[in-house]
Order: sequence, then C-alpha cells, then structure tokens
Amino acid sequence: MLALDRWLQETPILLEGASPDLKRQRLRRSLLWALLSLVASHLLCYLDVPAFLEIAEHQLKAPVLFLREHRARSVSSTALVRLDHSDVRAALISIILAPILWNGLARLEYHYRLWTRMTRGRSVFAHRLFSHFIIACSTIREYCIHRAVRTSSVWSLTHLHHGAEIARVLRFWGAFLYATGAVLSLSGFWRLRLYTYMPEYFGLFCSEMVSSFPFNVFSDPMYLGSALMHFGYALWCRSSTGLVLAVVLSLVYWVAARLIEEPFMYKLYAEEFRRRGMEQQREHLEHSVDIIRSTTACVKMASVHASKKCT
Repeated sequence: MLALDRWLQETPILLEGASPDLKRQRLRRSLLWALLSLVASHLLCYLDVPAFLEIAEHQLKAPVLFLREHRARSVSSTALVRLDHSDVRAALISIILAPILWNGLARLEYHYRLWTRMTRGRSVFAHRLFSHFIIACSTIREYCIHRAVRTSSVWSLTHLHHGAEIARVLRFWGAFLYATGAVLSLSGFWRLRLYTYMPEYFGLFCSEMVSSFPFNVFSDPMYLGSALMHFGYALWCRSSTGLVLAVVLSLVYWVAARLIEEPFMYKLYAEEFRRRGMEQQREHLEHSVDIIRSTTACVKMASVHASKKCT
C-alpha cells in the first residue's frame, strides 16, 4: 500500500496534474471496471443467446420440458465467439491501438511540437492534419469491426416458435441504440467541429466551455455515442462477436477518456487560464503605466505653461 501511495505521488503518467486522492480513486475504479469488463467479455464469448431467448419462451409454456431439453443440448455454434479468428483479432488490435496512437502522437506534439515542425510552424494546419489522422484510424477500426461481425456467425432463431418476432425486436433495439448513438456523436461534433480532436495539445483553446446539448447531459457524448452505435450494430446483426467488441471498445473509451485525456486536458486549460490571467495583469499594468505617464506629461506641460506666465 505504501508503494502504491509513493507511485501515485511520484509517477503522474496517466493523471498529470491531479491530486494523489484523485489518482487513487481513478486507479481503483479503473481496475474494477477492467475486471468487470474482462469477466463480461469472457461470459459473452460463451453466452448462448439463442438458447437464452429460448429459455424465456419455454419458461412461459413448459419450464419442466425445457429443462430436460436444455440439459441434453450443447451450446449453439452460432453463439460462440472465435477469438482465434484473424478478423476478430484484427478488430481487437485496432480497437486498442487506435487511442494509444493518437494520444501518444498528441503528447509528442505537446512536448516536442512534432506535428507543428512537420508543417513548418503552422499549428492550425498541423491540428487539421492530426484530425484527419484520427479520422483515418477510426475508419480503419470501423472497417475491421464491420468485417469481424460480418464474417462471424449469426444467432439462429429459426428453431424458436416466435423467432421472427424476436428477430424484429432485436433489430428495433439495435436501430434505436444506433440512432441514439449517432445523434450524440453528430451533435457533439457539430458543437466542437475540429476542436473535437485534441486542439489543446496544439495550443488551440476554446474561448469558453461548451455547455449546450449534448455536453450538458454527458461528459463524453461522442465516446458514449460510438459505444451505443456498436452495441446497436451488434444487436442488428445478431452477433456475439459484435457484443464482445462493443464491450472492449467501451472499456478502451472509458480508460482513454477518464485516465488519460480528461485529466491532461484540465491541466492544459489550467495552464492556459493562468497564462491569460498573467497577460491581463500585464496589460492592466501597462495601461496604468501609460496613464501615469500621460498624467505626468500633462503636469509638466501645465507647470511649464505656468512658469512662462509668471515670467
């Protein structure tokens, strides 16, 4: 425990500028969420969704008969997630690697001005280039996820008595989640425009905090919207692989937002507000000096004019 406290005080790798209590709280919470997500991902890999839906159907009609049938039946092949499949591995790698890449390159820009030097000192153009890099990484990740879901098995509901109705219900909720996530993501992007993609690392700051929808309801609406869209896509396609990838994506988003991006953004804005306050004080001081100088000049002119009258 003492070693953990010392690490939290001396090694601000993920939570730069934060207090040790905040670091300890975020670290415990992240470990808990990581454990829960790993357990959920492991369970989803072996979750027989068609059999689970059949449970609900049979329990309403003949629970005893269902228990006898379910005991002799193995897990459906359409519900398994093949983690050894190349498309699933590529999707997992792209999900984990994408935020690591853009956060690492953003830190290089903050500490060494990498992107600004590449664009010969044009910070605005460097930020636009970095924004297109993030969009390209997200596009590649979405392609990998789409391919992994499309090549995986689909939940077979044909053996259910109400299989067609259940499929329509799953499609409805999938479309609802996807539409909700799209509204959150697009409205957040509309509010921030290019300020969505880490402009603080390039010295570009918003003049004031955005407090309109969706930021008045959610702290990270675009990450939340993207996660909801992936959950909705998985339900629409009736894919266990899609659900596992959506859980992993949500965990990666939570770690990136809460432990890496958000604390460092607060630190950068605190430095910027401190710099603006010093500039305002310097401008006020220069203005006061100008007033004193003008007053002194007026007094000198008045004294000279009075002395001329006396002579």
